[in-house]
Amino acid sequence: MIPVKTVRALDPVRLARASGMGRLSKVFAIPDIPRPTLISAQLSGGCQCRPQLGFVDLTTGTNEGNYSILGAVATGANFVPVVGQIASGAMQIFNTVLSAFTSWIGSGRAEADVIVPHQNDLVSRLDSITNQIVIGANPSLATLDALYREVWELAVGFQEFVDLREFTDRRASGQALNTVMPYLDGTCGYPVPLPLRIPYPSQVDCLTWGDGTLGGPGTNGMLGAIGRAIVLAGGTVPSLPSIIDSVNNGIAVSGSTPPGSLPPGGVITSGFSTPLALGLGILALFLFSRKKVF
Repeated sequence: MIPVKTVRALDPVRLARASGMGRLSKVFAIPDIPRPTLISAQLSGGCQCRPQLGFVDLTTGTNEGNYSILGAVATGANFVPVVGQIASGAMQIFNTVLSAFTSWIGSGRAEADVIVPHQNDLVSRLDSITNQIVIGANPSLATLDALYREVWELAVGFQEFVDLREFTDRRASGQALNTVMPYLDGTCGYPVPLPLRIPYPSQVDCLTWGDGTLGGPGTNGMLGAIGRAIVLAGGTVPSLPSIIDSVNNGIAVSGSTPPGSLPPGGVITSGFSTPLALGLGILALFLFSRKKVF
């Protein structure tokens, strides 16, 4: 007699679980998601492909949502609202700074190896400016105005440079500010090592500078000397934002919308691209379903 066996219907769910298909492998890894700012730049054809600098966004050229001297140079711009056109001397120095900084990243060299050479470049440019405002040089009011703006740009851009987050030891950063800022605006007393955010200097009027120049001696550095020369020539000193505020918070423009922000009824100019947002949504859905089912 042939025995009869009962055949149960195939349960595809049980079969899948028995084979391990319902469990994620321990070696399964979610691929890295590119940074939003980088992928947005790639999709728009404007990838900078440089390290991210401190508080400066290289893609938009902004600092904390406002404008930046170093950020403008990094994106190839030579104009900053409120400040105006960036002086060619400052542009040359900061282009060199950015190139050297990019090469320094990951090299294992000390921070002073990249900061001190450009501190010396800055001082060399200040020497050149001084020669244009000594008694007998007879610069025009337009020249004095341009020199005042350039010294301000050099002060802001250099502070933005030494404040880069990649500088983690930060002793050379603080020492650099205490070396050059007394000559730029008469301030000193910056902490060594420098905090991540540059604090207000603990001292002002740190030295007397300007003897022999058109503006005469004073305790507020080259900016003060050039400003006094402008007034003596019958002009008006340019109205520029605070140096330290511009470094820490960017150069704010009243009544305008900085790049990368969302104006009322406007269009987002930077941030998540549509493909990236879609990809993140799919990833989130996958993780949610994984947690719920398994």
